[in-house]
Amino acid sequence: MIILIFIAIVIASVISALLSSAVNKGTCSWIWVVAAGFGVSLTWAIMTKYSTNLIRDGLIWDIIVAMIYCLVFIILGHASNFGLRHWIGVVATLAVFIYWSLIG
Repeated sequence: MIILIFIAIVIASVISALLSSAVNKGTCSWIWVVAAGFGVSLTWAIMTKYSTNLIRDGLIWDIIVAMIYCLVFIILGHASNFGLRHWIGVVATLAVFIYWSLIG
């Protein structure tokens, strides 16, 4: 069941990131981002019911959401003006999430 929830997290995060990008470009209303955000939050509520290790699963949830948002924004060109310090920040943030999940 947890695997299905993680798949739902990926789908909800991709939709939310796409809508967030559209709002940033002015082609979508912010209300859709709020609705998609509720979808991402709903997956957390469902996971808490079925999780046997909430700390580990919560960190995995954070990693999935952060990586999906980063990947979608990079693919859509929002990182085109990133300098070295921005990329170091992205990598450091994701590395800390992964580190926390390994020690948790």
